[in-house]
Amino acid sequence: MVDQIEEGVDIPCNAPFVPCEQDPEQMACKYKNQIDVYEMDADLAVGPVFARHIGHRLYRGEYHVLQVDAHVTFVQDWDEAIINQFEATRNEMAVLSTYLSDVNESIDPATGMAKRKGRPIMCNTDFETSHQGTHLRHLTQPERMPPIKDMPQMHPYWAAGFSFSRGHFVVNVPYDLYQPMIFQGEEISIAIRAFTYGYDSYTPHRSICFHTYAMGENKDTRNKVPHFWQHAQIYSGYVTAFVLCCLMMARCSSFSALAISVSIFEAYCRFPSFLFTHSTGIKAMKRLLGIIGMSPEVDPSTWDHREVSYAATFPFSLPA
Repeated sequence: MVDQIEEGVDIPCNAPFVPCEQDPEQMACKYKNQIDVYEMDADLAVGPVFARHIGHRLYRGEYHVLQVDAHVTFVQDWDEAIINQFEATRNEMAVLSTYLSDVNESIDPATGMAKRKGRPIMCNTDFETSHQGTHLRHLTQPERMPPIKDMPQMHPYWAAGFSFSRGHFVVNVPYDLYQPMIFQGEEISIAIRAFTYGYDSYTPHRSICFHTYAMGENKDTRNKVPHFWQHAQIYSGYVTAFVLCCLMMARCSSFSALAISVSIFEAYCRFPSFLFTHSTGIKAMKRLLGIIGMSPEVDPSTWDHREVSYAATFPFSLPA
């Protein structure tokens, strides 16, 4: 847990509702030895990428790793449910990740189980232009009944607000600590590097947690939550400052570094033989482009969405 707080204003996230001496069965008391907390001053926050980089550095070899936003509510027995879904992929390199559905009317207060039967899938993404440049942005994602019933379905993107995988994901695809004040573009960066490393992104076929968005009955409460950009003026120079990046000693801003990495990946997409020399790799690249629907050079008749078939032929297997 990376807790960015303002002393005297915020309550630490791991603080129990009442002292542990009075109620030792509270989750924050009962499992406190299993919770690692890094507490930092909110004034020192330079955006979500750096905070999540710190979170990754707390990794100590756990078998699975879950990254999730703070304002998320889980269903009953969520841990067993997500592990079972992961194992259903039969893919050591699977990453279950998606934009979560809103918590309103999503969880049965009596049983703690999910009331929604559908699940969100990430396929609604477009280019957006801001003062930092043009970037891909994930929009509101559709929620539908999964056509594949017995396992998660592959999709082309990765979401920072919910990501579940084997622990080696945070070792092989770490956050870049040299991206201060980056918000839009963070997820594309991770998704590109994860894909080139060999990871596959899936959406869970059942939701195991839900997000508290600033909408409906939660609008007023969520809009009062502080945001990292409130301190943007303190670190305004970091957005345009020159930093060493891209492993080629180029002088560029944090957003420029991000844009360069995306441009390199775009070149690989146009000329996949540069990235893959094996025919299976080229087929995988074409298949991903087909799912995204952004390459007119790929014949739609060659698109293969048979996830079960793909999982059955994956060379990795989970331990018994």
